[in-house]
Amino acid sequence: MMTPRSSSSQNPPGDSGIATALERIAEAFRAQTQETATRYGLSPLQVQILSRMLKEKPGACSVSSLAQGLGLTRPTVSDAVKTLEEKGFLTKAPDKLSARQINLTLTRGGRTRAKQVAQYAKNITKAIAHLGAGQKDALFKALSQIIRQLQTDSVIH
Repeated sequence: MMTPRSSSSQNPPGDSGIATALERIAEAFRAQTQETATRYGLSPLQVQILSRMLKEKPGACSVSSLAQGLGLTRPTVSDAVKTLEEKGFLTKAPDKLSARQINLTLTRGGRTRAKQVAQYAKNITKAIAHLGAGQKDALFKALSQIIRQLQTDSVIH
């Protein structure tokens, strides 16, 4: 089992060591998302959609914006949204400014369920809370730089 090196190590980890550490964190996110999805009878994608919609103002989400934000195709997100609508967790309504745009809004039950499933990352958030302010700042800056490079390389949107 790979354990990231301590920050007090004299030899900082190489690029592959950092990539491996990020992969382990991604595995933790996937495992927690799957566990939450199973607990609430949802798919991992549905957990992500509900969590993302909870952070947006009502009516500000669409299938297109969710697909772009999640890095998935519109048909994939559309299928998950249809199921969430059938379960009574969200509603669709035409946009007042654009007839082609359909806005998604969480129902009261959907908001409740979204608050429940949004806790899927609590263990990771708890681990981050153990970092000092300077470590959090440095980590955020480094991760932001990696994300920007991945966006520049069209790996993520």
